[in-house]
Amino acid sequence: MSLKRKLISGGIWISGATVITAALAFLYRLLLIQNLTVYEYGLFYSIVTFFLVATTMIDMGISPAFQKFGSEFLSKRKNGKFNSLINYFLRYKIRNGILFLILVLLSSKFLSSYYFRDVAAFYLFIALGFVYFFIDIFFNFINTLLQTFQDQKLYSFYEVVKIIVQLLLLYLFLLFGFGIWSPIFALFIGNAIPSFIFYFLVKAKHLEKIKTKITNVSLNYARIKKFALLNVLFAFGVYVLNYTDTIMLTALRNLEEVGLYNVAVPTAKLILFFSSAFTLILIPLTASLYSKRKFEVMNKLVNVLYKLNIVLLLPIAMILIVYPELVIRVLFTDKYLPAAKALSILSLSSVLSVFFVINTHILIGLEKAKSNLRITSIGAIFNIGLNLFLIPIYGLVGAALSTLFGYSLMSILSFRAISRKFKELTIDFKGIVYSIVSGFIFLGTLNLLKNYLEFSNIWLETITVVGISGVIYIASLFILRVVSINQINDIINLYKLKN
Repeated sequence: MSLKRKLISGGIWISGATVITAALAFLYRLLLIQNLTVYEYGLFYSIVTFFLVATTMIDMGISPAFQKFGSEFLSKRKNGKFNSLINYFLRYKIRNGILFLILVLLSSKFLSSYYFRDVAAFYLFIALGFVYFFIDIFFNFINTLLQTFQDQKLYSFYEVVKIIVQLLLLYLFLLFGFGIWSPIFALFIGNAIPSFIFYFLVKAKHLEKIKTKITNVSLNYARIKKFALLNVLFAFGVYVLNYTDTIMLTALRNLEEVGLYNVAVPTAKLILFFSSAFTLILIPLTASLYSKRKFEVMNKLVNVLYKLNIVLLLPIAMILIVYPELVIRVLFTDKYLPAAKALSILSLSSVLSVFFVINTHILIGLEKAKSNLRITSIGAIFNIGLNLFLIPIYGLVGAALSTLFGYSLMSILSFRAISRKFKELTIDFKGIVYSIVSGFIFLGTLNLLKNYLEFSNIWLETITVVGISGVIYIASLFILRVVSINQINDIINLYKLKN
């Protein structure tokens, strides 16, 4: 299999798994929303968000370092070094994990009293601290191994099986009345069982084939640590961008607003379902095209990415931006309607985040990875500053505005970085404008049908209105020549690129 075909095949598997796991994760949240109060839901995700950021101190960038150097050792058949790297990886993680647990135990009383402002958070905080200790060290070890061996199929199955098991367990625990403890038990057991099974699958398929009697081969630890440090700085910046809002809402407002905000965030991210597959499949081609100086094809690829994502994102984004109350009422309950304004704002920021992600991957292909670190750091600092100013005044709406302005800034900076490096880039602004016009045609049709069509069943009405509007939207794309048969053939030809 050629490198390109391998990238595309892997992209398809991972994209499929990403869409499935994201959809099931959304169902997971729906179960919690329907069975917990707004306060309990906010408390749980406030603690979870805290640990998602805090556990970067366990990993400290060693996982991407393992993937890089592990792949290098495997390609050169240095099995002894690979096995030594596994031992180093586990020792490194366990040492950091023990320090993490000590800090969790020492800080639990203080944080539950002064940060979460709820005595009930004390036991939940400690329990989730232990859960994330095991997840980050042992359960994610399987994930890291599969990525290192580039086994996209098994990796995809692993991710899907984990979320399915967690979803089933959550339903059972909620059914038996465990309340807010249900997601904690489901999270731990739902990671433990699949990880135990898949470890033996990985061992049989990969580890047994590279067994060696040499178990203590010297490694260039300084090089590994340096690479890990660069990655942890970038990862921390990404975590800050994604989770600062919830952390600062907890500190500056209250857990009810955290609960409302954590309804708006995953709903806005529904937009990403419809772009991730194309992004993951096409983006790996940029590095090869640029290295071979195929600038004309590269230019076409970038324009395809931008236009395709606009075409895919606009209909969903417009529904969420213009009709947030309807979306919340259909998906959740009226008690979450105060999240409507935040949902509108976050939906627009999700569109911008897609273009930022595209730009960051293109910059990697252009060998400008350091630009990503600089831009992400600027965005993180900007986001924190805006949150400090806006959250005390506007609450969850202020947090949403901070995210919108942050992604706007980073999208502009990343596009400028691409333009400076890739001077041959010419953006098809005419196609982008016509894409937006088609989006407004979709919105106008949607609004018209919504006012004139009435069904007794809200789901039937929604499907009918969106379905007819969608057909008219697709027709307008072809009429305005945003999409044509030739452009579809261009995309197919990009797939067929050889080494």
